[in-house]
Amino acid sequence: MLIEKVNIIFVAAITFTQPLDVAVNTNTKGISRVSDLCKELKHVISFIHVSTAYSNAYLSEVEEKVYTTSWEPSAVIDICDKQHKNSIALLEESILKIHPNTCTFTKNLAEQIVFSDCKSFSTAIVERPSIIGASLPEQPCPGW
Repeated sequence: MLIEKVNIIFVAAITFTQPLDVAVNTNTKGISRVSDLCKELKHVISFIHVSTAYSNAYLSEVEEKVYTTSWEPSAVIDICDKQHKNSIALLEESILKIHPNTCTFTKNLAEQIVFSDCKSFSTAIVERPSIIGASLPEQPCPGW
């Protein structure tokens, strides 16, 4: 039914405190799986990936482009798939290096996957919002 009926995919997930293997499964492998699904959709119009402003937090200025890391997404996925959780936890600090947490790192990897794997249909990495939150109940209007 998805392959026949779905034409727009919108993906967003943000959790800053997950262990590396969980964040890779959600943010990196998850995007890869959605990309594969999009390739099967009969009427795909677009794929929209919501990233984070902090996927490149180590840079003083971020342009509208996809930045690579010293790690290939597939290599990190392999580590998280094949290593024991304790080994991954020991490697986490050296893998993250310049990234403040697993979310920002795995979102960067996800951007790389979207950029390389989603060229056969319209794709966007949107806004990279820095923070999303509600305003006061009345300003500028309720629910803004």
